[in-house]
Amino acid sequence: MEAVILSGGFGTRLRPLTYTRPKPLLPIANKPMVQHILDRLPDEVDRAVLASGYKVEEIRAWAETLDHRVELVVIDEEEPLGTGGAIKNVEDEITGEFLCFNGDVLSSLDLDRLVATRREHDAMGALALWEVDEPEHFGVVAMDGPKITDFVEKPDPGQAPTNLINAGTYCFSQDILDHIPAGRKVSIEREIYPKLIEEGYDLIGLPFQGWWVDCGRPEVYLQAHEILLDGTLEAGPGATMDGAWEGWACLGANAKVASGATLTRSILLDGAKVEAGATLVDTIVGEGATVGKDARLTGCVVGDGEHVPAGRELNQERIGGE
Repeated sequence: MEAVILSGGFGTRLRPLTYTRPKPLLPIANKPMVQHILDRLPDEVDRAVLASGYKVEEIRAWAETLDHRVELVVIDEEEPLGTGGAIKNVEDEITGEFLCFNGDVLSSLDLDRLVATRREHDAMGALALWEVDEPEHFGVVAMDGPKITDFVEKPDPGQAPTNLINAGTYCFSQDILDHIPAGRKVSIEREIYPKLIEEGYDLIGLPFQGWWVDCGRPEVYLQAHEILLDGTLEAGPGATMDGAWEGWACLGANAKVASGATLTRSILLDGAKVEAGATLVDTIVGEGATVGKDARLTGCVVGDGEHVPAGRELNQERIGGE
């Protein structure tokens, strides 16, 4: 059984971190985002197809070094094709029923249950659903029992049929590929799901509880760490924490926090350094970057290799760019 992981985007909302790496390789708790998905795949999945379109050679190089039970195939998307077009673009790699993931979504979803739900109803697809307070920012479904009767992508405020949103994880029959046109950009949410419902094909919804994060923005990238670290300090090989930390903190390999510095709910990628007296709150510091002595950063993202001068006070800033 295959799993298709949709990772063709540029990661614009995570810049400057994604100027220097593709989003699938951005680490969460010191493990690439895409590997979190691979590690949770059901046992019957033996092959994963990564639909990529940005810095593909870096992804291929990483895939060649990955020692994993699941074979990983990287397919280049030469131009942006949308969610549906990306699935159609990897059609030749799919041999039957398959799982499909938005590559920046992590959750506690029971994937075996999702597969079983599609099989139980012999449906075209089973969609994981998550309940939110403000559904107008997402794709929203209406249901009759387990069956999805309407799919509205980003409805106007107050017009959402329910609070259940598309959680970005699916199990599809191979037959869905016959309903996606080739050679052009296609949104599965705006074009394919409404068409399938209109033509009478079954799409089954599976609401679940636990946790769900779409890691495409810095504040949610931090939230993913908060969930996974659960109040602990994560430190990669060679990392040193001589300062203090509160809430949780994550240090990549060889990251250094000097005595007198404090990290609160913050992340240092590999080789990043925080000098004495500096204070970081809800901040991400890129690979090889340095935060100078007595600097104070709140809600900031520091790009790879950047330097924040001593004593600088920054709030909600993004430092670095192409």
